[in-house]
Amino acid sequence: MATLLGIVAATLVSTMVTAPVSTSLSNETDQNLASLVERPQSTAELVNTADLIIVGTLGSVIRETSEGPLNQTSRPNDNRNVPTPRELPFTYFSLRVVDVVLDDGTIAANQPIIFRFNGSAARDIAFGNLVPMPHTGERFLFVLSKSGDNQSYGVRWGPWGLLDINGQTVSYTDWKRTPVSFTTNGQTPDFMRELKATAQAKLNHTLVVPTRVAPSAQSGTIAEDIIIAGDKLTLTYNQSLVQRLPANCQPHDIASLVSQFAGAFNSGDQTKLNSLLLGSDVPGNPPDKTQWYAVVPYGSAATGWRPVALTDSKDFLAYLASRRQQVENWRLIELNISSLDRAADYVYFSSRLGRSANDLGAPELPAQISGSIRCTSKKISAWDMYMQTK
Repeated sequence: MATLLGIVAATLVSTMVTAPVSTSLSNETDQNLASLVERPQSTAELVNTADLIIVGTLGSVIRETSEGPLNQTSRPNDNRNVPTPRELPFTYFSLRVVDVVLDDGTIAANQPIIFRFNGSAARDIAFGNLVPMPHTGERFLFVLSKSGDNQSYGVRWGPWGLLDINGQTVSYTDWKRTPVSFTTNGQTPDFMRELKATAQAKLNHTLVVPTRVAPSAQSGTIAEDIIIAGDKLTLTYNQSLVQRLPANCQPHDIASLVSQFAGAFNSGDQTKLNSLLLGSDVPGNPPDKTQWYAVVPYGSAATGWRPVALTDSKDFLAYLASRRQQVENWRLIELNISSLDRAADYVYFSSRLGRSANDLGAPELPAQISGSIRCTSKKISAWDMYMQTK
């Protein structure tokens, strides 16, 4: 039995879909197999790890074949250093799209969706007895990843990537119809609203997914590895500070805002950049004291470089536009929430990012950011960027 479980685990990892064996496996084996595949813990985790999420109806069988996991050359990969059978049954289905939650561009391009499932439609069996074999005409929520052939899609979370949303509550499609536990109340309409909002946040570059949360060397400080807008960022903050932060100005909110600003710069979106900066025309904004935008250019002290002090957000935007002419890009690496001015409604942060541009003379150079955010308006009120000299 232990050998069988090892084979199952290796195959699940290598295919990222469920894999077929005989349905005569015991219920105890079924439970053990299920425990080998980690379930998603949030809608954010579902969205951030998927290429395509749709509500759809399973169409006709295109073909059924035996093959190994697909590599990037679209051929069965039979050179695996794992104790799995050389070939496994796979069934390719067409999919009829009913509703789109997350599109990688395939649906927008009006391309057909081909679903590759680790099982045999002819024999009506699915790997490990984890889930029943799906049938033509059945309706599911599909959480999918692109297969190695770059043409078909497989279930992203093994047995947990095919969800039943046909009833009042949401469940997985394992034999026990295990309820989805991370929704607000388990009700299907609410779950779908949460999922679509999370997918939209990903498209808007505001989705934050924690991947590691641990105490740092400094007492009372938490260090998180998060994925935001598809990039990994280390976020640090003090627990006592977080308790004093406004509800709409928590660490993930600040990380999202800074990431949006960097993303708007990288895409050259001046309108978006302007919307994220605190301007002098904002009601209740005392002039001169709450805005400060400064840049220390990369250069040599011997040649007399000087800081570029831009107290006007319009001047700062003009400077950023000039940097885009040099194809400058920013990559956020670290973000630290440092302090709070509750009376003035400001949170202060520091950040480390990588800068690359045609005139910087290196693939990427480090820069330090000191900045602040006004919480009530969720806008950046200060952005001081410094770089090391040559």
